[in-house]
Amino acid sequence: MDFQKQHYGMIFQNRETEQIESDNIILLGKAELNKLINNRKFGFNLVLKKDSEQDLYGEWWICKFTDAPFFSNVVSGLYYAFDPNTFFTEYEFGRKRVTHSRNMEFMRLDDNEIIDLIEKMPG
Repeated sequence: MDFQKQHYGMIFQNRETEQIESDNIILLGKAELNKLINNRKFGFNLVLKKDSEQDLYGEWWICKFTDAPFFSNVVSGLYYAFDPNTFFTEYEFGRKRVTHSRNMEFMRLDDNEIIDLIEKMPG
């Protein structure tokens, strides 16, 4: 904003709050299998979100990404995770737009999700 004030004498637009910040995401992790399915590793992102600024710890959520169904080579039930840098880009893009080439599903962390991932491990 200082740059805008100095160069233009006014502020054209305030900084837009990023979704990561407004959704109170404070920590990110990734759980995935090494086995490739359609060039992707099966897994999900672990996300620690605070309910409010007064929340001292937060609550664990999972975020599953899937390819949008309009692609012909989509494997049903295949969800995957992203590395942190890509996650933040995909999260921002996905939260601000109605259509995207990926679906993003958020849910509270449940033991069944961990069990499901373990069951899909090659034996």
